[in-house]
Amino acid sequence: MIYCFDIDGTIFRTDVGYNVRSANESLIKKLNELYESGNTIIIQTGRYWNHLLMTIRQLSDHGIKYHSLV
Repeated sequence: MIYCFDIDGTIFRTDVGYNVRSANESLIKKLNELYESGNTIIIQTGRYWNHLLMTIRQLSDHGIKYHSLV
């Protein structure tokens, strides 16, 4: 199965500049379980591409497993 998750307001609560105020730990746990069970995980965002490296780092820092970032 393919699952798609948004970042801001879903995985993370962010403020201006996409700084993470808090992470939805229960969702991250479920997302990673879905990944480990063989499902495809897509992270979708409306963030501008100039925030790409910061976004990848935030996902990595919170241990989020995914197949693609759109």
